[in-house]
Amino acid sequence: MTPPSASLRRISGTFAANLTLYMLAAATGPLAARLLGPDGRGALAAIQLWPGAIATFAMLGLPEAVAYFGARQPERAGRWLWTSVAVGLAAACVATAIGYVLIDVGLRGHDAGIVHAAHVYLLLVVLTPVIGLPCQLARGLGRFGLWNAMRVAPALGWLAVLAATWLSGSRAAETIATGYLWFLIVEAVVIVAVCVKQFALPKVVELRDAGTLLRYGLPSGLSAVPQFLNLRVDQMLIAAMLPTRQLGLYVAAVSWSAISGVVLNAAAPVISRRLAVEQNVAVARSIFGRSTRAAVIVSALTAGAFAIVTPAAMAFVYGGAFREAVPIAIVLSAANAFVMINTVLEEGLRGLGDTPTILKCELAGFAATALALALLLRPMGIMGAAVASVAGYSAVTAALGVSLRRHDLTFEAAFRPRGADVRYVLDVASASWDQVRRLAAPAV
Repeated sequence: MTPPSASLRRISGTFAANLTLYMLAAATGPLAARLLGPDGRGALAAIQLWPGAIATFAMLGLPEAVAYFGARQPERAGRWLWTSVAVGLAAACVATAIGYVLIDVGLRGHDAGIVHAAHVYLLLVVLTPVIGLPCQLARGLGRFGLWNAMRVAPALGWLAVLAATWLSGSRAAETIATGYLWFLIVEAVVIVAVCVKQFALPKVVELRDAGTLLRYGLPSGLSAVPQFLNLRVDQMLIAAMLPTRQLGLYVAAVSWSAISGVVLNAAAPVISRRLAVEQNVAVARSIFGRSTRAAVIVSALTAGAFAIVTPAAMAFVYGGAFREAVPIAIVLSAANAFVMINTVLEEGLRGLGDTPTILKCELAGFAATALALALLLRPMGIMGAAVASVAGYSAVTAALGVSLRRHDLTFEAAFRPRGADVRYVLDVASASWDQVRRLAAPAV
């Protein structure tokens, strides 16, 4: 059984990596906004939106599956990796062909150059399994340092592309998207070379292993469809129905509000692996309950803090052109609090092997989002989309809370914080701060 101190160190290390990611996001979000302005930022979002969605759907839950089986059967890590990559590439090729047609429909009101750039950006779908699956295997094997490094690399690449674009004097969204694709191609080549050296390529892919991965992963992958739509259907509809400027403002608000998830994004993957390797059901239930109660505390505090600082901070960071996005960002900060609680709940369920429940709850949330968007988007514009996000994410939280009865966890046990939970949050915060100070010391 993994000692609690090991889990605490992993959460602390992952928090440090998440802090790095959010610092990079805090740099790249405003940089892209100032570089392109609301119209250009909307064009870049339109280029990346559909390929990003299709890449997520095409993974078929394989990232969660390879992390889960890598944790449970580390001696077969190479088999799980190469089987998942083969299945992922096959699915990616089919998805790319379908995506080409979907982009023509979803971006039919946009400039032909944007549509063409989105077609080219579909290469992301093929690169995703090559880059993403080895990363998730590292998490499953408990190599959180490597996993965190692989997560940070694309964000560093994105910053480098934006900086190079700024220095070149270019102001074209198409140029930025193409430059980032080239970075991902180089990253994929490096990852393949390292994995081939670490894990021998099998002579054949076992269909039985592929079936095992898909039986676990597909429910989780299918849950990613409503989950992703909960996160992105608002942007898709804004791209189809409203001016590009409105999409640019909304994307900036989303980018700002997402920073509030830095803490719980660190804890969720560690919780998932901890539960996957725990054999004692009572201990697993206790860990799960404590984790969800801590998530409630942290999400409430971060949402409140962001509501206070957003009016001054967002306009300062993104520029005066994005000032009108401030009310949207405040509402989306509340929505993100529910997203972070859901992340912890869903990673806990994955650790318990209960992926079908995640699918059902995300479907319930998507139904709430779709209904709210139908009622609010036209009369309220992007504010209606923000309110719809709150409705959808909170519906997922409620559904997940009710579903915990299957694992002998009451709603109160999962969501009502106790004094010990506050102390636990403070312990993790203290350990995380020490980790950040140790990492920062060499630079100082």
